[in-house]
Amino acid sequence: MEQMIPLLYDIVAVMILLGLIASGAAKGFTSVVINFLSWLASFIGASFIGKYLSEIIYSTFLQARIREMFINSIPDTVNIGEIIYSFEEAVSSMPEMVLNFLKGQTIDTNMFFNWSGGLEDAAIIFEQSVIRPIVVALLSALLFVILFTIFYFILKRVAGAVTIVFKIPFLSPIDKVMGGVLGLIQAGIILYVAAEVMHILLAFISNKWFNMNIISETFIWNKLFEFDPFTFLK
Repeated sequence: MEQMIPLLYDIVAVMILLGLIASGAAKGFTSVVINFLSWLASFIGASFIGKYLSEIIYSTFLQARIREMFINSIPDTVNIGEIIYSFEEAVSSMPEMVLNFLKGQTIDTNMFFNWSGGLEDAAIIFEQSVIRPIVVALLSALLFVILFTIFYFILKRVAGAVTIVFKIPFLSPIDKVMGGVLGLIQAGIILYVAAEVMHILLAFISNKWFNMNIISETFIWNKLFEFDPFTFLK
């Protein structure tokens, strides 16, 4: 039964895709395009602003505290082995949410062998190489969900007024096909948002029905977890 769980996840994703394609075709292009533009604007705005704000929040409020926490956790020693052990002890004492997010992350202890400074320099290396990417990723995902919800709520209200004024009273095969295509794109955005929410939940919840191993064995959800919207801008 457990081997079927990844398949069930993909079936749910396919049902969402087919449902929104059918819904888009039924509503037609005019109604769907305005709703789609609201989704797209919310998606782009939340992606850019969420990524930008996560860096600011980390640098302003968290970076110094994290470095101080590690420095205070390390005894006054210059032995590389003891420093690595002290860092591992500090990581194990971190909150459960952070530890769940650290699962699957490999700490590169070789980075300490190029270190020739004091404990503060070692803490900076560890914070920048291990902690910062993880915390910023978590903040970015959380801010994306919050901002997307806010932006879409506002734009949905504006789109409703625009639909009433500019609605074109016709339904043709072309109109339905174009509505279905936009429904497909809209479904992709919804699934991406759902994947971001799941990414956050995995930091708090992990059981036999919902864990990273199950997600990695799916086809659709695993692709969504690996998808980076900023790839197209590189």
